[in-house]
Amino acid sequence: MSESYVKIGTLLKPMGTHGEIKADLAEEFLDDLLKMEHVFIKEDGSYIPYFMESIRETNHLLIKFEDVEGPEAALSFNQKDIFLKKNTVTSQVYANKLEKESLIGYSVFDTDVKIGIITNIEQFPQQIMASVDYRGKTVYIPLVDQLIKKIDDNNAVIHMELPAGILDM
Repeated sequence: MSESYVKIGTLLKPMGTHGEIKADLAEEFLDDLLKMEHVFIKEDGSYIPYFMESIRETNHLLIKFEDVEGPEAALSFNQKDIFLKKNTVTSQVYANKLEKESLIGYSVFDTDVKIGIITNIEQFPQQIMASVDYRGKTVYIPLVDQLIKKIDDNNAVIHMELPAGILDM
C-alpha cells in the first residue's frame, strides 16, 4: 500500500548566508512540523525525505536542511511544496477538515427546505465552510455543530438550522 502525504506548505527563497529557507506554512501544521526530524519534497513523482537541522521563527519561518550550505544550495528548494506523511499529522483543524470533506455531494436542508448540494469544503481561519449551489449562485455555509442538526450518511443529506439571511450574503 502506498503512503499518503499531506501538503503543509511551500518553501520560498533562501534567507541569509547559512542556507536557511523561508517557508510559507499552513498554521495548523506548525506543531506537527516542530515535532518532526524531516519533511518530504516531491521530486520526479517520488517523495524524498529532507532532514531538518533547525527551524526558527523570526518574522518568517526559516528551515535549515542538513547538508544545505549557503544560499546557492538553498536556491534549488525555491517554490517547492513540503509534505508530511498523513499518518504523522495530529492537527485537529486538519482532522476536522477531512471529516467535513466527506460531506461533498451531500444535499443541504434548512429545516425541511432543500438548499442545494455541497460542491466544495473550504478552510477559513475562523471555520470550515461548505460551498453550496443555491439558486444559481455559490453560497458559503459554516459547518459548525451549532447549525448542524443531523447528518444522514445513508441518504447523503445534512439537516441544518441556518440563521436568517445567511443565504442572501
